[in-house]
Amino acid sequence: MTVDDTYQDDWFNYEIDRTSGFETRSLICVPVFKNRVVVGVIQLLNRNNGYFDADDEAYLQKIAMVMTSVLSDKKYTTQKSLFDTLFD
Repeated sequence: MTVDDTYQDDWFNYEIDRTSGFETRSLICVPVFKNRVVVGVIQLLNRNNGYFDADDEAYLQKIAMVMTSVLSDKKYTTQKSLFDTLFD
């Protein structure tokens, strides 16, 4: 999902921006699956130059596929071992 102008999107909750002081101009997000069930979402905000495009989405989907592989691997079934794998 890509939103070029968040303040023009009916689904966007601008109250979060107002409360936090952060301005969300654009966003892109893709689901992360485990066993064909959505277990998370990767979201990026405010592309530095212009809008998020199909290349950005394809790249983010590749990252989500890698995360799916890690989540599906039995040796990384606990949150701690997944965290250790990603940040060690």
